[in-house]
Amino acid sequence: MNQLNSQISGQDLTTGSWFFNNFKSCQDNIAIIDATTGEHYSYDALDQLVTARVAQLGTGPCLVFIETQNTIHTIVNYLACLRGGLVFHLLDTVNSTKAQALIELYQPNIIIGANNAIIENSSYQHQLHPSLALLMATSGSTGSPKFVKLSHSNLESNAVAIAQYLKLTQDDKAYLHLKLHYSYGISILNSHFAVGATTVLTQHGILDGQFWTDLHQYQATSLAGVPYTFETLLHSNFAIENYPHLRYFTQAGGKLEAKLVKQTLALIGDKAEFYIMYGQTEAAPRMSYLPAEQIHQHPDSIGVPVPGGELMVVNEHGQALPNFEPGELKYTGPNVMMGYAMSPEALISDETPEALLTGDIAYQNAQGLFFIVGRTKRFVKLFGLRLNLDDVQ
Repeated sequence: MNQLNSQISGQDLTTGSWFFNNFKSCQDNIAIIDATTGEHYSYDALDQLVTARVAQLGTGPCLVFIETQNTIHTIVNYLACLRGGLVFHLLDTVNSTKAQALIELYQPNIIIGANNAIIENSSYQHQLHPSLALLMATSGSTGSPKFVKLSHSNLESNAVAIAQYLKLTQDDKAYLHLKLHYSYGISILNSHFAVGATTVLTQHGILDGQFWTDLHQYQATSLAGVPYTFETLLHSNFAIENYPHLRYFTQAGGKLEAKLVKQTLALIGDKAEFYIMYGQTEAAPRMSYLPAEQIHQHPDSIGVPVPGGELMVVNEHGQALPNFEPGELKYTGPNVMMGYAMSPEALISDETPEALLTGDIAYQNAQGLFFIVGRTKRFVKLFGLRLNLDDVQ
C-alpha cells in the first residue's frame, strides 16, 4: 500500500507522547493482564507486538474493520492501526447482517477477525483525511451506516482529561469488562495507557462468578459500569469489604437515577469513590464528570466539564442562559468529533463543528454543576408554553 504521511498537527504518530505510543517511559510496567489466560504483558512486550503488527498491516491510506474481543489481539490491532495511521472501525462481530451491510457499503481494505487473521477484503482506493483515526457507531445506531469520525487528537485529549480527573497513576489497574467496540470501554483503555497503568481484561459478565474471582485475584483498583451494572450490584450479595483494592467506581452509558446513586453510595460507604460521568460518542466520549466529593449532595448532577472542555446551556438561538433556566446543553473541547460519515466518500473531509449540541436539555446551578432534565425531542410548545414530555409522563 502507498505510504501515508502520518503527521498529525505537526506530530509524528510513531513518536512523541501519544497515549498509544508513549510506552518507553513505563516499559517495565504491566500494561495488560488477560484474566482468561493469566498472561501478563509489559509495556515493552506490548510495544514489540504492536511494532510487528504495524509492519504486517502496512501504512495507509487504508480502511480496516476489526472484530473486537477483550483480548490482547484486539488491543494490538487497535494500537497498530493508531500508530500506523490507518483508519479503522471496531465491530462486535463480522458475522451479523448489520456488519455485512457495513462491509458492503464501506469496502474496508482489510478485515481482522477475532482469530487475528488479516483478510484482504477490497482494493478500493479510499480517500482518507490524514487526521482521521477511528470510526465509531453513534449511541443506539450500531449497524447503521452512520459513523462518528474521531481523530487521533480527539482520542488523545480525552484520554488525558479522563486520567486527570480520575487521578490515575501507574499503580492503577482498570478491570475492563465493557466491550472494546463501545466508546466507554475504549476510553478506559486509552486513559490507562496515557499514564502507564494496567488494564485487566475479562470476557466474563457481572453475573458470572469468575468475574468476581478475577476482580479479586488481579487486585483491580477500579470498576466501571453502565446503569445495569449498578442495578445488578444492588440486587446481589456484593460486599465492598471483599475487594479492599478497589479505589473507585465509574458510571456512564445512561442516567443512573438519583435514588440508585444514593443506594450505591450506601453500598460502598467510605471504602471507595464513585464518579458519575456523562458523554457521547461524538466527544470521544467524555464531556463531564461529577467530582466524588460532591456526589452525596448532588446525586442527580452530571457535574462539571472534563479538563479542557466547556459546557454551556443555550436557547434555540445559541445564546447562553442564566443559572437554573433550562436549555440545550452545548459542549466545546478538543475531543469533539470530525463530523459524521454516512458513506466512504465522507472519510476525506473534516466537518468538526464549532460546538457539539448534545440534544439534552439541562440547567446549571449557582455552584457550576449541570443537571439534565430531558431531551430536545421530548419538548413541545403548546400555546406558547414549553412542556417537558418526561415531566408530563
